[in-house]
Amino acid sequence: MTEERNQRKWDARFVEMAHLVSGWSKDPDRKNGAVLVTPDLRKFSVGFNGLPRGVADTPERLSDRELKNQMMVHAELNAIFNAGFDPAGCGLYVTRFPCHVCAQGIIQTRVACLVAPAPDFDHPRWGASWALARTMLGEAGVEVRKWEGRYAV
Repeated sequence: MTEERNQRKWDARFVEMAHLVSGWSKDPDRKNGAVLVTPDLRKFSVGFNGLPRGVADTPERLSDRELKNQMMVHAELNAIFNAGFDPAGCGLYVTRFPCHVCAQGIIQTRVACLVAPAPDFDHPRWGASWALARTMLGEAGVEVRKWEGRYAV
C-alpha cells in the first residue's frame, strides 16, 4: 500500500472518530468533534464543543445562543486540553474548520497537521474567522489537509 493511500486510510478513521465524538456535545445548534493523534498513531485525545468543566450546561444557557457561544469551549481546544501528552507534532482531525481562536491554540501547542473540511468563507458568521485561521495556520507552517471523503460537512 502506498504511503499516501495508507495516510488516507488513517485520516478516514480519525475523521470518523471525530464525527462520533461530535455527537457527545449538548449544543442544540452545532455538534463539533476533534481528535488529536500522536505521530505514531498510538495515543489520541478527543474533544467536543461544550461548556467548561464544572460549569452547568443548563437548558436556559444552551438555548440562549449568544450566551452559549460566549461560554462554549470548542472541540479543537478541548482535544488539546484533554491530551495527556504533548500536542507538538500531532495531527488534529476536526468536523468543521477551526475558528481563528482555535487556530491560535493549534499553533501555540505546535500541532503539526490539521485535517478538516473546507471552510465556507462566505458564511455570514464564521467566514471571516475561518479566513483568518487559514492565514495564521499557513504562516505558522501547520499542514492543512482538506477532507472531502465520507463525513465531510
